[in-house]
Amino acid sequence: MKNPLHQTNGDMGDQPLQKFGINLKKIEERPDVAWVRVALHGDTEVGERNGAIVYDIAGDTILICTTANIADIEQTADCKKLCSDGVYKTYDSAWYTEIPSIPEEYQVLTLWWD
Repeated sequence: MKNPLHQTNGDMGDQPLQKFGINLKKIEERPDVAWVRVALHGDTEVGERNGAIVYDIAGDTILICTTANIADIEQTADCKKLCSDGVYKTYDSAWYTEIPSIPEEYQVLTLWWD
């Protein structure tokens, strides 16, 4: 059985969550970053199964609120080692639920896997 605490990206191999955490912390600590968060999509649901609360979480991307350019964030994230498809500008942040406010002059970038 595969370790469930690994991200799998086809033939690219598995990456332990610890590596994601380390790289996301590096991004978060940049002076040009306001916040970093796992994006919860609007189709994330809270339900009940057998009397217990169950979270059907739909979140497959990382949002980064920053004044940095895409190339700088990709370098800090080490996208190749994370098997990421790269960093992109998010044009419709309303699609994500409960994101923090976006300071003036900042943009929201997406660290993406597809």
